[in-house]
Amino acid sequence: MGVIYPVEGSLWLVGILGIGQKYPPTDKQGFLHYARELEIQDIYNTIKESKLNGPIYGYRRNGSKQYHYEKMNSWPENFISYGDSVCSFNPFYGQGITVACIGATSLDETLREFRRKNRGLQGFSAIFQKKVSKINKLPWLLGTSEDFRWSTTEGTRPDLVTRLLQKYFHRVMLLTPKSKIAAKSFFEIMHMIRSPICFSPINFISCFT
Repeated sequence: MGVIYPVEGSLWLVGILGIGQKYPPTDKQGFLHYARELEIQDIYNTIKESKLNGPIYGYRRNGSKQYHYEKMNSWPENFISYGDSVCSFNPFYGQGITVACIGATSLDETLREFRRKNRGLQGFSAIFQKKVSKINKLPWLLGTSEDFRWSTTEGTRPDLVTRLLQKYFHRVMLLTPKSKIAAKSFFEIMHMIRSPICFSPINFISCFT
């Protein structure tokens, strides 16, 4: 996939993303060739005659990781963990900072609620770790289910329901360059503003009535 948007003056920021061990080159001609191979030609047609303002940078990172601290029989008091220290995501989907912010908000809300009901903080850490685990479930499902569309991804293969969702969201993604509704819905899910459950065919009516 690719992204392009204005940043300042007459400059545009262009990003080409690859997955499944197929990575965009960092030389100009290779970059242009990779952009031309995208299903939509808009980015290539925009940049093919443009002047490169600086070097092309590449960034690669392998694997998503999740630690289930909430399942530990003993967790130290007055110690908490959230964000990347609990669950790190494939940066391709841009979920990490969003999840960390949600975790920070949950920390504030949980701490205020706990203090209203209890004297001291005994037991707070274990309760918060369980909430962090629930926060991570949705973005983890979104990211890993998409990763498993690629044969190069290692791990337990997805079940039938996940495979059906993969096909459904693939159709949505192909619609996004042509449909404002599809694009808005896709980015609301990716940025965790709305749940993908609301956009499934089964739950569509209930979520919008």
